[in-house]
Amino acid sequence: MALVVGVGFVPSAGANVYKLSSPIVQRSASVPGNFDFGYRGPQFKVTPWGTSSDTYVCPTAQSISNWVVVADTADSANRWFDAGSSGSGNQINISVTDWSFTATVHLRAAVSCTTAPNLFPYDPNSCGNFSCPYPPGAYLPYWDGVFSSGAPGVAQYAELIKRAFCWSSTFPGCAAGAPNPNRRLALRNGTNKISLTFRHASGALPPAVRLSGAAGCTALRADLSVQNQTGNLRLVLRCRGLKRSAAARVRFVKPLRKSFRLRRGSGSIRVQFARPAGTVKPLLSLSYGRANRSCRSVHSRLSAQSRTFDLRVDARCGRAAGNAVAHLYIGGLRG
Repeated sequence: MALVVGVGFVPSAGANVYKLSSPIVQRSASVPGNFDFGYRGPQFKVTPWGTSSDTYVCPTAQSISNWVVVADTADSANRWFDAGSSGSGNQINISVTDWSFTATVHLRAAVSCTTAPNLFPYDPNSCGNFSCPYPPGAYLPYWDGVFSSGAPGVAQYAELIKRAFCWSSTFPGCAAGAPNPNRRLALRNGTNKISLTFRHASGALPPAVRLSGAAGCTALRADLSVQNQTGNLRLVLRCRGLKRSAAARVRFVKPLRKSFRLRRGSGSIRVQFARPAGTVKPLLSLSYGRANRSCRSVHSRLSAQSRTFDLRVDARCGRAAGNAVAHLYIGGLRG
């Protein structure tokens, strides 16, 4: 990596407060007169490398019982993002980071509120292993199919809430004692679809997916979302020339980090890194310390070759940047 000068800052959208009303679906508790209500929040967008933070408030006498963030448009359905929450009781704050460096994602939160928190408790941090993901249901395959019929509406979000929050044990991923996902996966010639759940506790830093044993395969698609430190990966590979016993192994590791100093003035950095064969792009995140308020006019350009990406970031940094050190984190799919 050749460093000329520093780099910029991650944009953060202003926080909005959404008061939930007009439930789109409900279920009854075992105690008569108590319910769990499902709500659809408004659409919001997150720009590349950006973060959106909004507050969702349950109606009076109701408290949060569950939530999930999903793509609200077809072109956002295969993007990589992280959603985390803070708070409980009557309201929560949901923050979403877009790890893509090229695409704005359009998302929407589905939230459930309950009149019986003891019967429908909210505790997303109680799931500490792969057999207890959050949200608990395997809702992503269903949500993928929604866009084949157009934009999702109220009926689709009502079904999403039922599936994602396991309102029935018959939904995929909702049966008790569901097995942990296997990290060693058999491959065959043709199209291979891989779906895995994993833990990701690195906050806004993008995860890196290490794929080995897939020589002869091309990565056509990699969808990843993280909800409260539980990630779901869906990977599509097209393989040819494989032996009958071919298998791939998937590991979730820390992103690569490239560090560099900032200085006053304008300039650029240039980073070149390899990627697996296919159309799947890497994920990027910038950490800059006290340079946040001193760097302006930040622009980035990306050129892609068959096996490499060439990223160029230009910025103008003021005196306050001083000797600050910035970090570029590279995640996504790695060979």
